[in-house]
Amino acid sequence: MNYRDKPNLRDSSRERVVTTIDNTLKNLGTDYVDVYLVHWPDRTVPFEETMTALDDIVRDGKVRFLGLSNFKREEIEACMQVRRVDVVQYGWHMFDRRMEREILPYCQENGIAFMAYGSLAFGLLTGTFTEETTFGKDDWRSRAGGSMAGMRLFDALFGAEMFPRNLQVVEELKGMAQKYGKSLPQLALHWAISHPRCQHLARRLPQRRRGRGQRGRHRLVDLRRRPGRDRRHLRPPRREPNPRLLDRGRIVGGELDGKVAIVTGGASGIGRAIVELFAKESASVVIADVNADAGEDVAAALGDTVAFKRTNVSSADDVRALVDFTVERFGGLHVMVNNAGIGGSNRLFLKDDFRDFEQVMGVNLLGVMLGTQAAARHMADRGGGAVVNTTSIGGINPGAGFTAYRAAKAAVIHLTKSTAIELAENNIRVNCLAPAHIATPINAFYDVSQIVARMQPLQRQGRPNDVAEAALFLASERAAQITGVVLPVDGGTTAGPPAREANAIARAAMKDAEQ
Repeated sequence: MNYRDKPNLRDSSRERVVTTIDNTLKNLGTDYVDVYLVHWPDRTVPFEETMTALDDIVRDGKVRFLGLSNFKREEIEACMQVRRVDVVQYGWHMFDRRMEREILPYCQENGIAFMAYGSLAFGLLTGTFTEETTFGKDDWRSRAGGSMAGMRLFDALFGAEMFPRNLQVVEELKGMAQKYGKSLPQLALHWAISHPRCQHLARRLPQRRRGRGQRGRHRLVDLRRRPGRDRRHLRPPRREPNPRLLDRGRIVGGELDGKVAIVTGGASGIGRAIVELFAKESASVVIADVNADAGEDVAAALGDTVAFKRTNVSSADDVRALVDFTVERFGGLHVMVNNAGIGGSNRLFLKDDFRDFEQVMGVNLLGVMLGTQAAARHMADRGGGAVVNTTSIGGINPGAGFTAYRAAKAAVIHLTKSTAIELAENNIRVNCLAPAHIATPINAFYDVSQIVARMQPLQRQGRPNDVAEAALFLASERAAQITGVVLPVDGGTTAGPPAREANAIARAAMKDAEQ
């Protein structure tokens, strides 16, 4: 259809919105639809009229989520002044990445889901076209007077000058797909959904009931008075837990659905807990560890979405091979967890011969440097990603013994903040976790419970999974605005000693003073 000749097809008046949804429900034989899109902006009708009508059909239970298709950013912002937009839709494929400039960052900033169309570039990325391919006279792709001839979309894909060039690109992409044992359409679709800012629709939409139970709860709001990511006005009051299942079955993916992660030191302890949680949250994970037997056992237990690669993180060659292995195996890399670490000598400073200094620094510091660099080099050309480093409260709080270990962990904190600043322009977030008093093989030689009793305000024994949950948060889009931070997972240890310990010291001091 030619929108230029039939502008009324964009009619977004209240009457058209209401009539269209009623006719749609009748034709489909259902009482509601999940997503309702205004496909093109109608600039002859005030956006306030359109958005008010859309909000009414949501409150009447006819539609669950509202979206805009092919609107300019400033038009979306105008609509958001009246009523929140849940999802936007645009053309998104290997030949057209314009959405990366403004729309995708805006969606991420405001918590709006992104829905793509044309990800197979209207047939080009099926790999079946040749220069002799012709289209019917009524096909808009026809180079002999198609309905969109002369428009930017047509010229960029099927115009007389660009079509042969695009076919050459398609042949190169075929070779790349074959390298990974995939078809060209599979490669094109994976590319479209693996961008860190292009999330699956169901994961980005707010949880919401439907029906008349919403009337009076989800009113129009002036979003200028609210933070961009505030969705409380879309949620029912917390009289009961928010539903985890959508009405038509569980289609919400895991927290890391579609993401690929590397976890160094992932064969045991905290690293293993991170691997298991990431896999549970639908990520593909590569375990990197020097313990091949343990690493292979964990990978085998978790299934085909988890693989093992023996890696010495202090070796630049090993780390580069690790990233190459991950990309070849799973098609990308979105999250790098630099978790591998060793304890080192516990001798006091004057008695330490530092014989393990190079090994401790190589694993605990250089390993983090190499892992961050290798991962970031891949991420920088592919839209960004997340790096999560593991330090320790030994790098925050000074103390006696473990001199090399403490120095390395303190350096990891400074490295994290420095790389966070430098890599931000590549949309790569870098953060680190500082666990404390977690029972793992690295501290198996002492009784953690005794340390907790004397030094930790929360009298709860931390577990590897506590650290894994924090890693999941920093790796996910929930932490989209967080970079360069150190997050202690320490039961309050870095905040200060337990109150009873401080009180005991105070009482003893008072008793001494009285005497």
